[in-house]
Amino acid sequence: SGNTDLSIGFGQTITASQTQSLNPGFILLFAPAFAALWTWLGMRGRDPNPVIKFGLALLQVGLGFLVLVYGSNFADGAFRVPVIFLVLAYLLHTTGELCLSPVGLSQMTKLSTPAVVATIMATWFISNAWAQWIGGWVAKLTATETVAGRVLDPRLALETYNTVFTQIGWWGIGFGVLMLAVSPWLSKWAHGASDTHALPQEPVDGDRQTVI
Repeated sequence: SGNTDLSIGFGQTITASQTQSLNPGFILLFAPAFAALWTWLGMRGRDPNPVIKFGLALLQVGLGFLVLVYGSNFADGAFRVPVIFLVLAYLLHTTGELCLSPVGLSQMTKLSTPAVVATIMATWFISNAWAQWIGGWVAKLTATETVAGRVLDPRLALETYNTVFTQIGWWGIGFGVLMLAVSPWLSKWAHGASDTHALPQEPVDGDRQTVI
């Protein structure tokens, strides 16, 4: 709509650019809580295996997009959705990230043979570049005509967002459910590497590894 001020209630507003601090802010708040949770569950032998955590992460990503779609029901006359739904979406995406990102990097080293562990870790990190490319592709799907930063047809923009976010949301939930369903088999194929109760192994140093 051209107005970058977003109302957060109680007469307070934030700019659109300030919403970029939501993700790092939630990480700072919840990373210690998640670390304590996994430790607490691990001490009781109830820490979910990594595949389940991946599935939970995908479920939260999908739900985050569907929260935005649900928020469209509360759009005002200018087709602006309350910012609280954006905050909730960021929250779900961040908690999903905390389920996947640290565990995923650990799995790269556990499931790789010493000869290729550095390559596999590099592949994990380059996936961030792939994610940025996919994000750009999604942005193109939701693009609408603007003039001087003002959306020409707010109704069409909101409908476009709803269509794209609904598809992404349900795909995310679908893949999450699939990961949860196949987790027993994937964990079995890991031959114990994914067991949360397994004995700690000496970390592999990519600079010192020896190939025999």
